[in-house]
Amino acid sequence: MYNDEWWQMVEEVTCADVQSFFDTLPNKGCCPICKSELIAFKGIKRKHGHIIEVTEKPAIASKMIHESEPPFERIELPTLTSACDTCGFLADFSLHALLEWKARNGN
Repeated sequence: MYNDEWWQMVEEVTCADVQSFFDTLPNKGCCPICKSELIAFKGIKRKHGHIIEVTEKPAIASKMIHESEPPFERIELPTLTSACDTCGFLADFSLHALLEWKARNGN
C-alpha cells in the first residue's frame, strides 16, 4: 500500500509539523471535550538503558488494519496520539492527512 518514499516522509515528520498542521484545522487541534489544546506525544528512545524523550519528533505508532477478505493481509496505518492536559482526552490521528498537507505546502 505504501512505498519506501512514503515511509521516508513519515520518518521525517517533526513536532513542529504536527503543531503547524493542527494550527490549520478549524479548532486549531483543540480537544473536542473541553476545548483545551491537544499536545502530541513526543518520541522516545533508549539510551544506556534509560528511556529518553525525543522532543523534536512525535511518537509515531502503527495501527494494524486487516483486510476484510482472504488472504487477510495486515496493513500498517501510521498514526500519532495527542492528549489533552486538562481532561485527559486521547485522540489518534492518521499521518496521511498531515503528509498530504505537507506536500501541498511544499514542506
